[in-house]
Amino acid sequence: MAIKILREGKAIFKTSIGDENNQINLKTAFYNPKMKLNRDIAVGLLNALCRWNKEQIKVLEPLAATGVRSIRFALEVACVSLVKANDVSKRAYEVLKQNIELNGLKEKILPYNYEANFFMLLLRGKKEYFDYIDIDPFGSPIYYIDSSIKVIKSKGIIAVTATDTAALCGVYPDVCLRRYDAVSTKTSFQHEVGLRILMGSIARHAVKHEVGVEFLLSYAEGNHYRTYFTIHRGKASCRETLEKIGYTIYCKKCFWRKTIKRNLEFNLKHCPRCSEKTVYLGPLWTASLGHEKMCESLMSSAQKEGVPVSKKYFSLLANLKREVEGTPTYYNLHSICSRLKISPAKKSLVIDYLRNKGFKAVETHFDPYSIKTNASIQEVEEAVFNVKT
Repeated sequence: MAIKILREGKAIFKTSIGDENNQINLKTAFYNPKMKLNRDIAVGLLNALCRWNKEQIKVLEPLAATGVRSIRFALEVACVSLVKANDVSKRAYEVLKQNIELNGLKEKILPYNYEANFFMLLLRGKKEYFDYIDIDPFGSPIYYIDSSIKVIKSKGIIAVTATDTAALCGVYPDVCLRRYDAVSTKTSFQHEVGLRILMGSIARHAVKHEVGVEFLLSYAEGNHYRTYFTIHRGKASCRETLEKIGYTIYCKKCFWRKTIKRNLEFNLKHCPRCSEKTVYLGPLWTASLGHEKMCESLMSSAQKEGVPVSKKYFSLLANLKREVEGTPTYYNLHSICSRLKISPAKKSLVIDYLRNKGFKAVETHFDPYSIKTNASIQEVEEAVFNVKT
Protein backbone atom coordinates (compact mmCIF):
# COMPACT_ATOMS: atom_id res chain seq x y z
CA MET A 1 0.00 0.00 0.00
CA ALA A 2 1.54 3.32 -1.14
CA ILE A 3 2.24 6.06 1.39
CA LYS A 4 -0.11 8.95 0.69
CA ILE A 5 1.01 12.46 -0.13
CA LEU A 6 -1.30 14.90 1.66
CA ARG A 7 -1.91 18.58 0.95
CA GLU A 8 -2.80 21.49 3.20
CA GLY A 9 -2.50 25.06 2.03
CA LYS A 10 0.62 25.14 -0.15
CA ALA A 11 2.29 22.31 1.78
CA ILE A 12 2.64 18.73 0.60
CA PHE A 13 3.60 16.16 3.20
CA LYS A 14 3.50 12.58 4.43
CA THR A 15 2.50 11.30 7.84
CA SER A 16 4.50 8.06 7.37
CA ILE A 17 7.79 7.09 5.77
CA GLY A 18 9.65 3.80 5.47
CA ASP A 19 9.32 0.43 3.78
CA GLU A 20 5.85 0.26 2.22
CA ASN A 21 6.12 -3.55 1.96
CA ASN A 22 6.77 -3.90 5.69
CA GLN A 23 4.30 -1.83 7.65
CA ILE A 24 6.12 -2.60 10.91
CA ASN A 25 9.09 -0.45 9.81
CA LEU A 26 6.97 2.58 8.95
CA LYS A 27 7.81 5.76 10.83
CA THR A 28 4.64 7.76 11.57
CA ALA A 29 4.05 11.28 12.89
CA PHE A 30 0.81 12.71 14.29
CA TYR A 31 -1.35 14.86 12.04
CA ASN A 32 -4.84 16.16 12.85
CA PRO A 33 -6.70 17.45 9.77
CA LYS A 34 -9.40 18.93 12.05
CA MET A 35 -6.85 21.53 13.20
CA LYS A 36 -6.50 23.03 9.71
CA LEU A 37 -8.52 26.11 10.74
CA ASN A 38 -6.11 26.58 13.66
CA ARG A 39 -3.19 26.58 11.22
CA ASP A 40 -5.02 28.79 8.69
CA ILE A 41 -5.45 31.48 11.35
CA ALA A 42 -1.78 31.18 12.37
CA VAL A 43 -0.73 31.74 8.74
CA GLY A 44 -3.10 34.72 8.50
CA LEU A 45 -1.71 36.24 11.69
CA LEU A 46 1.90 35.92 10.50
CA ASN A 47 0.99 37.52 7.19
CA ALA A 48 -0.62 40.38 9.10
CA LEU A 49 2.54 40.67 11.21
CA CYS A 50 4.60 40.93 8.01
CA ARG A 51 2.51 43.83 6.74
CA TRP A 52 2.85 45.69 10.05
CA ASN A 53 6.58 45.22 10.65
CA LYS A 54 7.88 44.75 7.08
CA GLU A 55 10.84 42.84 8.49
CA GLN A 56 12.09 39.27 8.19
CA ILE A 57 10.99 37.09 11.10
CA LYS A 58 12.33 33.94 12.77
CA VAL A 59 9.85 31.25 13.82
CA LEU A 60 10.12 28.44 16.36
CA GLU A 61 7.86 25.37 16.53
CA PRO A 62 9.07 23.17 19.41
CA LEU A 63 6.34 20.51 18.94
CA ALA A 64 6.32 20.12 15.16
CA ALA A 65 5.16 16.50 14.51
CA THR A 66 4.89 16.17 10.68
CA GLY A 67 6.01 19.78 10.29
CA VAL A 68 2.96 20.83 8.28
CA ARG A 69 2.58 24.06 10.27
CA SER A 70 6.24 25.01 9.85
CA ILE A 71 6.14 24.13 6.14
CA ARG A 72 3.06 26.31 5.62
CA PHE A 73 4.76 29.21 7.42
CA ALA A 74 7.80 28.89 5.15
CA LEU A 75 5.74 28.62 1.94
CA GLU A 76 2.84 30.98 2.65
CA VAL A 77 4.38 33.80 4.69
CA ALA A 78 6.81 35.86 2.62
CA CYS A 79 8.68 37.48 5.51
CA VAL A 80 9.55 34.22 7.31
CA SER A 81 13.31 33.90 6.90
CA LEU A 82 13.94 30.87 9.11
CA VAL A 83 11.94 28.22 10.94
CA LYS A 84 13.36 25.92 13.60
CA ALA A 85 11.10 22.87 13.87
CA ASN A 86 11.58 20.34 16.66
CA ASP A 87 9.95 17.15 17.91
CA VAL A 88 10.99 14.82 20.74
CA SER A 89 9.80 11.73 18.83
CA LYS A 90 12.54 10.12 16.74
CA ARG A 91 9.89 8.82 14.34
CA ALA A 92 8.33 12.28 13.96
CA TYR A 93 11.79 13.76 13.44
CA GLU A 94 12.45 11.40 10.52
CA VAL A 95 9.06 12.26 8.96
CA LEU A 96 9.71 15.96 9.54
CA LYS A 97 13.06 15.83 7.73
CA GLN A 98 11.55 14.12 4.68
CA ASN A 99 8.64 16.56 4.54
CA ILE A 100 11.04 19.50 4.61
CA GLU A 101 12.96 17.95 1.71
CA LEU A 102 9.74 17.13 -0.14
CA ASN A 103 8.86 20.85 -0.16
CA GLY A 104 12.38 22.00 -1.10
CA LEU A 105 12.85 23.89 2.18
CA LYS A 106 16.14 22.51 3.52
CA GLU A 107 17.63 26.01 3.61
CA LYS A 108 14.64 27.60 5.32
CA ILE A 109 13.48 24.99 7.88
CA LEU A 110 15.96 23.37 10.24
CA PRO A 111 14.77 20.13 11.97
CA TYR A 112 15.70 19.09 15.53
CA ASN A 113 15.06 16.11 17.79
CA TYR A 114 14.94 17.25 21.43
CA GLU A 115 12.47 17.46 24.29
CA ALA A 116 10.68 20.79 23.74
CA ASN A 117 11.62 22.55 27.00
CA PHE A 118 15.21 21.35 26.78
CA PHE A 119 15.42 22.63 23.20
CA MET A 120 14.10 26.08 24.11
CA LEU A 121 16.48 26.38 27.06
CA LEU A 122 19.32 25.25 24.79
CA LEU A 123 18.44 28.10 22.42
CA ARG A 124 18.30 30.50 25.36
CA GLY A 125 21.79 29.41 26.34
CA LYS A 126 22.95 30.35 22.85
CA LYS A 127 21.12 33.68 23.16
CA GLU A 128 18.92 32.87 20.19
CA TYR A 129 15.51 34.55 20.22
CA PHE A 130 12.44 34.38 17.98
CA ASP A 131 9.76 36.69 16.65
CA TYR A 132 7.05 34.03 16.77
CA ILE A 133 6.72 30.78 18.72
CA ASP A 134 3.89 28.28 18.19
CA ILE A 135 3.06 25.94 21.10
CA ASP A 136 0.65 23.25 19.89
CA PRO A 137 0.90 20.15 22.09
CA PHE A 138 -1.39 17.21 22.67
CA GLY A 139 -3.09 18.19 25.95
CA SER A 140 -2.00 21.08 28.16
CA PRO A 141 0.40 23.76 26.87
CA ILE A 142 1.13 25.17 30.30
CA TYR A 143 4.30 23.09 30.74
CA TYR A 144 5.95 25.02 27.89
CA ILE A 145 5.03 28.61 28.75
CA ASP A 146 8.03 29.42 30.95
CA SER A 147 10.54 28.13 28.40
CA SER A 148 8.87 29.90 25.48
CA ILE A 149 8.93 33.23 27.31
CA LYS A 150 12.70 32.82 27.73
CA VAL A 151 13.29 32.70 23.96
CA ILE A 152 10.73 35.17 22.63
CA LYS A 153 11.88 38.62 21.55
CA SER A 154 10.40 41.66 23.23
CA LYS A 155 7.06 42.33 21.50
CA GLY A 156 7.31 38.91 19.85
CA ILE A 157 4.20 36.72 19.61
CA ILE A 158 3.57 33.37 21.28
CA ALA A 159 0.67 31.23 20.04
CA VAL A 160 -0.75 28.61 22.40
CA THR A 161 -3.19 25.75 21.80
CA ALA A 162 -4.87 23.78 24.62
CA THR A 163 -6.73 20.55 23.88
CA ASP A 164 -7.36 19.64 27.53
CA THR A 165 -10.65 21.53 27.38
CA ALA A 166 -12.47 19.09 29.68
CA ALA A 167 -10.13 20.05 32.52
CA LEU A 168 -10.28 23.77 31.80
CA CYS A 169 -14.06 24.06 31.48
CA GLY A 170 -14.89 22.17 34.67
CA VAL A 171 -15.54 18.57 33.66
CA TYR A 172 -12.43 17.54 35.62
CA PRO A 173 -12.00 20.30 38.24
CA ASP A 174 -9.22 18.48 40.13
CA VAL A 175 -7.11 18.30 36.96
CA CYS A 176 -7.70 22.01 36.34
CA LEU A 177 -6.57 22.83 39.87
CA ARG A 178 -3.39 20.75 39.48
CA ARG A 179 -2.40 22.05 36.06
CA TYR A 180 -3.58 25.65 36.17
CA ASP A 181 -3.92 26.37 39.90
CA ALA A 182 -7.48 27.52 39.22
CA VAL A 183 -11.02 26.54 40.19
CA SER A 184 -13.38 25.57 37.39
CA THR A 185 -16.80 23.96 37.39
CA LYS A 186 -19.43 23.21 34.76
CA THR A 187 -21.49 26.30 33.96
CA SER A 188 -23.69 27.50 31.11
CA PHE A 189 -20.69 29.58 29.90
CA GLN A 190 -17.99 27.02 30.65
CA HIS A 191 -15.97 27.39 27.44
CA GLU A 192 -15.28 31.04 28.11
CA VAL A 193 -14.32 30.14 31.68
CA GLY A 194 -11.92 27.52 30.32
CA LEU A 195 -10.31 29.90 27.83
CA ARG A 196 -9.99 32.67 30.42
CA ILE A 197 -8.42 30.28 32.96
CA LEU A 198 -5.83 29.34 30.32
CA MET A 199 -5.15 33.03 29.61
CA GLY A 200 -4.95 33.85 33.31
CA SER A 201 -2.49 31.04 33.92
CA ILE A 202 -0.29 32.23 31.03
CA ALA A 203 -0.35 35.76 32.45
CA ARG A 204 0.65 34.54 35.92
CA HIS A 205 3.54 32.55 34.44
CA ALA A 206 4.67 35.61 32.48
CA VAL A 207 4.87 38.03 35.41
CA LYS A 208 7.22 35.63 37.21
CA HIS A 209 9.70 36.47 34.45
CA GLU A 210 9.15 40.25 34.84
CA VAL A 211 7.09 40.48 31.64
CA GLY A 212 3.51 41.51 31.08
CA VAL A 213 1.21 40.11 28.40
CA GLU A 214 -1.16 41.55 25.84
CA PHE A 215 -3.60 39.10 24.28
CA LEU A 216 -4.12 39.73 20.57
CA LEU A 217 -6.66 37.03 19.71
CA SER A 218 -8.25 34.23 21.73
CA TYR A 219 -11.01 31.80 20.86
CA ALA A 220 -12.55 28.36 21.36
CA GLU A 221 -13.06 26.13 18.33
CA GLY A 222 -13.86 22.43 18.06
CA ASN A 223 -12.02 20.59 20.81
CA HIS A 224 -9.39 23.22 21.55
CA TYR A 225 -8.73 26.70 22.91
CA ARG A 226 -6.28 29.02 21.17
CA THR A 227 -4.67 32.29 22.21
CA TYR A 228 -2.03 34.62 20.77
CA PHE A 229 -0.19 37.01 23.03
CA THR A 230 2.73 39.40 22.91
CA ILE A 231 5.02 40.27 25.81
CA HIS A 232 6.14 43.61 27.22
CA ARG A 233 9.05 43.76 29.62
CA GLY A 234 9.10 45.88 32.77
CA LYS A 235 7.42 46.32 36.14
CA ALA A 236 4.72 48.65 34.81
CA SER A 237 3.57 46.04 32.29
CA CYS A 238 3.58 43.38 35.00
CA ARG A 239 1.37 45.53 37.24
CA GLU A 240 -1.03 46.17 34.38
CA THR A 241 -1.19 42.44 33.65
CA LEU A 242 -1.87 41.53 37.29
CA GLU A 243 -4.72 44.06 37.42
CA LYS A 244 -6.48 42.09 34.66
CA ILE A 245 -6.48 38.80 36.57
CA GLY A 246 -9.48 38.10 38.76
CA TYR A 247 -12.45 35.82 39.36
CA THR A 248 -15.99 35.26 38.16
CA ILE A 249 -18.48 34.75 40.98
CA TYR A 250 -21.33 32.51 39.86
CA CYS A 251 -24.64 31.24 41.21
CA LYS A 252 -25.60 27.86 39.78
CA LYS A 253 -29.23 28.27 40.83
CA CYS A 254 -30.26 31.59 39.23
CA PHE A 255 -27.28 32.11 36.83
CA TRP A 256 -26.28 35.44 38.45
CA ARG A 257 -22.62 36.21 37.90
CA LYS A 258 -20.10 38.95 38.48
CA THR A 259 -16.49 39.28 37.31
CA ILE A 260 -14.16 40.95 39.80
CA LYS A 261 -10.53 41.98 40.09
CA ARG A 262 -8.28 39.85 42.30
CA ASN A 263 -8.52 40.25 46.08
CA LEU A 264 -11.78 42.18 45.86
CA GLU A 265 -15.27 41.22 47.07
CA PHE A 266 -14.28 37.86 48.50
CA ASN A 267 -17.13 38.23 50.97
CA LEU A 268 -19.76 37.45 48.30
CA LYS A 269 -20.28 33.91 49.54
CA HIS A 270 -24.01 34.01 48.81
CA CYS A 271 -25.86 35.18 45.72
CA PRO A 272 -27.32 38.70 46.20
CA ARG A 273 -30.25 37.65 44.02
CA CYS A 274 -31.38 34.31 45.47
CA SER A 275 -29.10 33.79 48.54
CA GLU A 276 -27.73 30.50 47.16
CA LYS A 277 -24.06 29.73 47.85
CA THR A 278 -21.79 31.14 45.13
CA VAL A 279 -18.78 29.61 43.34
CA TYR A 280 -15.56 31.54 42.66
CA LEU A 281 -14.13 30.60 39.26
CA GLY A 282 -10.48 31.35 38.59
CA PRO A 283 -8.05 33.01 38.82
CA LEU A 284 -8.81 33.95 35.22
CA TRP A 285 -8.26 36.70 32.67
CA THR A 286 -10.93 39.41 33.10
CA ALA A 287 -10.00 41.79 30.25
CA SER A 288 -10.58 41.55 26.50
CA LEU A 289 -9.99 38.37 24.51
CA GLY A 290 -8.12 40.33 21.85
CA HIS A 291 -8.47 43.26 19.46
CA GLU A 292 -11.02 43.98 16.75
CA LYS A 293 -8.23 45.24 14.47
CA MET A 294 -6.50 41.86 14.70
CA CYS A 295 -9.64 40.13 13.44
CA GLU A 296 -9.88 42.62 10.58
CA SER A 297 -6.22 42.08 9.69
CA LEU A 298 -6.62 38.31 9.63
CA MET A 299 -9.60 38.50 7.29
CA SER A 300 -7.87 40.93 4.94
CA SER A 301 -4.58 38.99 4.97
CA ALA A 302 -6.32 35.82 3.77
CA GLN A 303 -7.87 37.75 0.89
CA LYS A 304 -4.72 39.67 -0.08
CA GLU A 305 -2.34 36.71 0.16
CA GLY A 306 -4.74 34.36 -1.63
CA VAL A 307 -4.62 31.82 1.20
CA PRO A 308 -7.19 29.06 0.54
CA VAL A 309 -9.38 29.23 3.66
CA SER A 310 -12.88 28.02 4.45
CA LYS A 311 -16.05 30.01 5.05
CA LYS A 312 -15.66 29.00 8.70
CA TYR A 313 -12.44 31.05 8.82
CA PHE A 314 -14.28 34.27 7.97
CA SER A 315 -17.35 33.35 10.04
CA LEU A 316 -15.27 32.73 13.17
CA LEU A 317 -13.29 35.95 12.78
CA ALA A 318 -16.43 37.99 12.07
CA ASN A 319 -17.96 36.70 15.33
CA LEU A 320 -14.74 37.34 17.23
CA LYS A 321 -14.56 40.89 15.92
CA ARG A 322 -17.95 41.63 17.49
CA GLU A 323 -17.20 40.13 20.89
CA VAL A 324 -13.45 40.14 21.67
CA GLU A 325 -13.53 43.46 23.51
CA GLY A 326 -16.91 42.90 25.16
CA THR A 327 -18.12 41.83 28.60
CA PRO A 328 -16.78 38.59 30.13
CA THR A 329 -19.15 35.56 30.15
CA TYR A 330 -22.11 34.80 27.93
CA TYR A 331 -25.74 33.81 28.51
CA ASN A 332 -27.05 30.51 27.20
CA LEU A 333 -30.67 31.23 26.24
CA HIS A 334 -31.72 27.58 26.27
CA SER A 335 -30.52 27.20 29.87
CA ILE A 336 -32.33 30.37 30.93
CA CYS A 337 -35.57 29.34 29.19
CA SER A 338 -35.33 25.85 30.68
CA ARG A 339 -34.94 27.25 34.20
CA LEU A 340 -37.90 29.59 33.61
CA LYS A 341 -39.90 26.65 32.19
CA ILE A 342 -40.68 28.35 28.88
CA SER A 343 -39.93 27.34 25.30
CA PRO A 344 -36.63 28.58 23.81
CA ALA A 345 -36.60 32.24 22.80
CA LYS A 346 -35.28 33.24 19.39
CA LYS A 347 -31.74 34.58 19.77
CA SER A 348 -32.06 37.40 17.22
CA LEU A 349 -35.20 38.74 18.92
CA VAL A 350 -33.52 38.76 22.35
CA ILE A 351 -30.52 40.62 20.90
CA ASP A 352 -32.78 43.21 19.21
CA TYR A 353 -34.79 43.70 22.41
CA LEU A 354 -31.67 44.31 24.52
CA ARG A 355 -30.20 46.70 21.96
CA ASN A 356 -33.45 48.68 21.89
CA LYS A 357 -33.13 48.97 25.68
CA GLY A 358 -29.69 50.51 25.24
CA PHE A 359 -27.56 47.45 26.04
CA LYS A 360 -24.77 45.96 23.98
CA ALA A 361 -25.72 42.50 22.71
CA VAL A 362 -24.06 40.24 20.14
CA GLU A 363 -23.83 36.60 19.14
CA THR A 364 -20.89 34.65 20.52
CA HIS A 365 -18.59 32.16 18.82
CA PHE A 366 -18.50 30.10 22.02
CA ASP A 367 -22.03 28.74 21.65
CA PRO A 368 -24.67 29.06 18.88
CA TYR A 369 -27.47 29.32 21.47
CA SER A 370 -25.83 32.08 23.54
CA ILE A 371 -25.34 35.84 23.51
CA LYS A 372 -22.85 38.27 25.05
CA THR A 373 -24.30 41.39 26.62
CA ASN A 374 -23.62 43.92 29.35
CA ALA A 375 -27.17 43.41 30.60
CA SER A 376 -27.70 41.59 33.90
CA ILE A 377 -29.35 38.18 34.22
CA GLN A 378 -32.58 39.89 35.32
CA GLU A 379 -32.57 42.06 32.20
CA VAL A 380 -31.86 39.06 29.96
CA GLU A 381 -34.77 37.19 31.56
CA GLU A 382 -36.99 40.22 30.97
CA ALA A 383 -35.94 40.21 27.31
CA VAL A 384 -36.69 36.48 27.01
CA PHE A 385 -40.15 36.92 28.54
CA ASN A 386 -41.02 39.91 26.36
CA VAL A 387 -40.03 38.32 23.05
CA LYS A 388 -42.05 35.22 23.98
CA THR A 389 -45.28 37.13 24.70
